[in-house]
Amino acid sequence: MFIKKKNKDGAGNDKGNGQPLDSESQKALSAALNEIPTPGAGAPGPAAVPGPDVSASSAAASNPNLRASLSNLPSADVLHQQKALAEGKVKDPYKTNIIFDLVLPLVLAGTMGCGYIMSIKQVKDKTEIYGRDADAVYHDIKDKSLASEKVLSEVQKMPPYQMFNEGENAKALAAAKDLIAKKPDDIRTMLCAGEIMIATGGKADQNKGLEYLAKAVENAQYSRYIRYVYAMGLAHLKKDAEAIEQLEKTVKLFDDQGPWSPPKKELAKLYMKTSRAADAVTVLENLLKTDPNEPGTQRMLGLALAQDSKQQEGFEEFQKGFTREQDLLGYPVAVKDLVDQHAGILDAAVRDTEKRLAKMPDDVKTMVTLARLYIGKGKIKDARDLLEKARTKREFDPEVREVLSEVMCRQNQSQSGFEEFRAAVNNWHLKD
Repeated sequence: MFIKKKNKDGAGNDKGNGQPLDSESQKALSAALNEIPTPGAGAPGPAAVPGPDVSASSAAASNPNLRASLSNLPSADVLHQQKALAEGKVKDPYKTNIIFDLVLPLVLAGTMGCGYIMSIKQVKDKTEIYGRDADAVYHDIKDKSLASEKVLSEVQKMPPYQMFNEGENAKALAAAKDLIAKKPDDIRTMLCAGEIMIATGGKADQNKGLEYLAKAVENAQYSRYIRYVYAMGLAHLKKDAEAIEQLEKTVKLFDDQGPWSPPKKELAKLYMKTSRAADAVTVLENLLKTDPNEPGTQRMLGLALAQDSKQQEGFEEFQKGFTREQDLLGYPVAVKDLVDQHAGILDAAVRDTEKRLAKMPDDVKTMVTLARLYIGKGKIKDARDLLEKARTKREFDPEVREVLSEVMCRQNQSQSGFEEFRAAVNNWHLKD
């Protein structure tokens, strides 16, 4: 609560309190105001304000309210200025001028801003200068069906591939050439023709087949599966350095798409083939951590460890690996794709492979494939007979010695199996 300030006489200070003057005070105030002269036309200026009228002074002295009001009156100069403003004789300094106070400052600010912007160096966007980011093409999926693993099985179901699986190499080659002539721009046809020409043709056909695979990659750079097929074509033609480059690229660019072990396992094999055992061990150990349920990784790790001067440790890992394959699949992982092509029916795969071997009785790769299928069937003796026959034809083939080592271990001949295991590791650089 506010307290009213007292004056010396003890009366309340009515300054600014809004109390009206009595009639006698109003008359005295009017008389005092009327005595303020107004400059006339041609007058040199406002005249000096005369002293207050005696009657006004007496009234003020006798009336405290009037005395307080008179003390707050504006000066004569202020009253004259207000009168001049009202008559329009002088400019009001507080009145807004639209032109000078609003429009002109905005125009000046806009002009200065435009000048500043024009002085800034215009730098082109990096995409405009250099094109799209180099890695963008690998993630810009144009055809989702080509970025799926199913594309591999679709290619394997095409007629030329079926002929090849049945051992009809000449027919398969002719069918592949005919197919690519009819559909030169179809990516699946490029893959099929490329693989068949590389697997069955002469040097000229193999080089042409590799061109088809390279073209498929160029048209579907977003597919790790197509790049993987291309890398395998390079490896088949013993272009190891280029194959490694493609596999490393596949692993680096597409690893975020989820686990898919074939590129890493094939990369490890090529590392071993080029005497980079330590790199192979690193790849396989990482794969075992990220995808522990992948069959075949532990087996390969055993071979890599042995090549990296850890033979006993590697041999133990190798045995654990092929045992794990049997537990997970029921047959060696190397023939999984073949079994899958026969709707997962092992017997059907065995029958077709036996027919193929009958047509090509000296084909070592078919012997090894059939031996692996026999392992899955539990026909260990038949598998060993085939492998020993294959060894007489290609003594230093590391794949023959590796599978023979597995068979001997399954027959509880660990020492003989260890010798075959060492031979496989020592000759790994000869692997096709």
